[in-house]
Amino acid sequence: MASAPSGVLASGLLTGVLAAVLLMALGGCNQDGDGNGVPPATTASAPGTVPSTSSVPALGVLTVDQPTARFEPTIDGRPEVLELRIDPVTNPARSAFVVRVVLETGDGDRTEYHLGQVATFPADEPGIFALRVPDDAVRALVGGGPAATIVLRLEAVAADMPLPTSLRVSVASATLRGG
Repeated sequence: MASAPSGVLASGLLTGVLAAVLLMALGGCNQDGDGNGVPPATTASAPGTVPSTSSVPALGVLTVDQPTARFEPTIDGRPEVLELRIDPVTNPARSAFVVRVVLETGDGDRTEYHLGQVATFPADEPGIFALRVPDDAVRALVGGGPAATIVLRLEAVAADMPLPTSLRVSVASATLRGG
């Protein structure tokens, strides 16, 4: 039985790894409400890359019983990017989940801007995510504009994959900052 030269195997493995990295960088984890990639969102959530801040009080904790959290983000400069830190994640079953992210502005009549959705990988690791804020939302927030509220919603990745009751997703920080 003939075997492929080791250079061919290494080249194929490298190509596969590069393809997976590009898929994630181009929106595999960060999607808008229609499932489309949201450039230039980036995700940093590999084991060992995100030091835990579990001693920091959470802005909100998402669970099956309390799947929604609302809070005011910190605003640092021109708010072009939302930096969201999810930490810690308690997920003994390592069930896949997504967190849908919405920015609301306004005092009386609220305007919603869907920033996308994020997912940690592996599903029990913390993560830091950067989601682009739409230009019209930036204009609404600049110059002492209306109050901003971040709304997060914990969701299953598919209807036939319900979330376990043991799942707890904590949001350590949310900062609107310049891109």
